[in-house]
Amino acid sequence: MYRHQQLLLALAVLGFGALASAPAAAAFQGNAYTGQNAASACQLSIPTTSTQVRPKATGFRNESATDSAFAICGYTNPTAGAVKTFILRTASMDGAAHTFNCTGVVGNAGTGTPQAYATKSITTTADGMAVSTSWAPADFGIESNFGATFPSVTCTLPPQVAIISTVSYADVDFINTP
Repeated sequence: MYRHQQLLLALAVLGFGALASAPAAAAFQGNAYTGQNAASACQLSIPTTSTQVRPKATGFRNESATDSAFAICGYTNPTAGAVKTFILRTASMDGAAHTFNCTGVVGNAGTGTPQAYATKSITTTADGMAVSTSWAPADFGIESNFGATFPSVTCTLPPQVAIISTVSYADVDFINTP
């Protein structure tokens, strides 16, 4: 029995020595992102009985031939970190290019975090390929990131245009263990 205890003690000392001599874990900063189909991320900003604007499997679509609609899309923060950019992906559905405005909002109402707004003009391509439009801190006069905020984008969605998806990126500290 005594020999067995000595062997266990020797193994424990060797194990501790190996841990003590192992290199320290390195920390680095990377990106985390979350993407969402616009069918669940977007809705009508001004409720209406129009059935021409609705979520579909391929996004949030304005299927009207003549009427624009106000659509709003909310973003989630992929981590507890600070959101550094958010993206709206849109596409034409009728083979024509369309130009419209979308306004991004950062800051959380009622929390003391100042709210800021930035409007961008978006032009979809006639070929139906998705166009990505991003909002970064500089668009709002902010230096580094938006903090722990939940941005949103409101658009005047023209007829025959779909919002395909929303994506938000945040800074994350990772620990790299060897």
